Amino acid sequence: MNSASIECVLPVTAMQEGLLFHTQFAEDGPNFYAMHLSALLSGPLDAAALRLACEQLQTRHQCLRACFRENRANQVVQIVLRDAPLAWRQVDLAGYPQSERAERLERLTEAALSERFDPAKPPLSRYLLVRLAPDQHRFIICTYHAVLDGWSSWILLGELAQLYDRHGAALPAPPPPEDFHRWLAKQDRTAAQSAWRAALAGLPGPTLVAPADPNRWLAESEKFRVELPAELVTQLRDFARSRGLTLNTLFQGALGLALGAVTGQSDVVFGTAVTGRSPEVPGIESMVGMFLNSVPVRVRQDLSRAEPIAAMLARLQAEQSRLIAHHHLGLVDIRQAAGQAELFDVHLSFLNFPGAGTTGGFPMSDVKTGVRTNFTLDLVVESSGNAINLDVAYIPAAFSRERTQAFMDGLVRVLGAVVAEPEVPVGRVEVVSAGERAALVGLGDGGPVAG
Repeated sequence: MNSASIECVLPVTAMQEGLLFHTQFAEDGPNFYAMHLSALLSGPLDAAALRLACEQLQTRHQCLRACFRENRANQVVQIVLRDAPLAWRQVDLAGYPQSERAERLERLTEAALSERFDPAKPPLSRYLLVRLAPDQHRFIICTYHAVLDGWSSWILLGELAQLYDRHGAALPAPPPPEDFHRWLAKQDRTAAQSAWRAALAGLPGPTLVAPADPNRWLAESEKFRVELPAELVTQLRDFARSRGLTLNTLFQGALGLALGAVTGQSDVVFGTAVTGRSPEVPGIESMVGMFLNSVPVRVRQDLSRAEPIAAMLARLQAEQSRLIAHHHLGLVDIRQAAGQAELFDVHLSFLNFPGAGTTGGFPMSDVKTGVRTNFTLDLVVESSGNAINLDVAYIPAAFSRERTQAFMDGLVRVLGAVVAEPEVPVGRVEVVSAGERAALVGLGDGGPVAG
């Protein structure tokens, strides 16, 4: 790599720095932070035109031509190349019997997700087009998470559809990511540290559902999906609207109560993903890159005052709203401000991206997204149309399938209590049943499981 091949050099965000550190730490473990987007393409497809559209995407967006290396001051920076080869692969499975075709597709998909990225070697995105039948293809994009967040993946999908439909005609230039980095550099870190120190003051300690284990970074997770009943989804939406609350707040509050029940703590903390997209940055809503951050959410149950569920949720939303201006601070700095070496091993993401699921006239369906992370318990709430699903990833060595299922059953029960009995004091909410209590025995530090 010589200076003539470099378009620009950008600083890394705190989130990118953390992802890079954990990638290096777990270099012999699973392929963490490989984000994937998969879609079924139905109807006639011009594979050459699709590949051209992908090349245009890579030309348009700096992050798709970026890599990470140390500069002369031994600081990790994001280096954007003027040009990078397209990592494109096509496989034809149309000639195989249907059962074998499905098996081969599964192996190809798993291989694509398992192939590690070297952050120092661009490009950090790969494209796989699998022909299943003359009029059916599976298209998979796999990207290193440090260059791209979930919001951006939907922007790319929409642009890909436009570029394919326009047969190579250019789109308007995207907003430059440099504007975000200039905004970030101007933020008051001291004020942000003070805000987080106040928000986490008096926290008794981290909230862990499994004993602290540095080797969890090397463990592979397993997954399953929880589909909320349609009636509960309608009730949650109606309740949130009538109370001036967000759905995200409902899930944060419910998770806080569930964690409190299984750990025996009335003051808990877990992590959540925030977009990091400040409206102060021009064009941030259509900017492509990694702007995401992960911050703690503290949920306190005021048992002494017998605080109703609805009041607790309103208080939680107000507390979280006051911290929005400080979402740019990295988790390492937040932990230092709070005086805690560790805060949580449970993480919650609420997906509700603008434009998600809209791909113009492009024949896409069965769109799946995800990213491999290494939390003991990682919950992703996907709200789309009339459905709400929870994708659950857990590390079996630390948190068995039986315990995870019992925990999720308790979480869904809390959501039901939120809409059915919002004025009931939080201390009277039945989170775990007798059977679930037996499954959850020994959770966290081995303390009692509250009812």
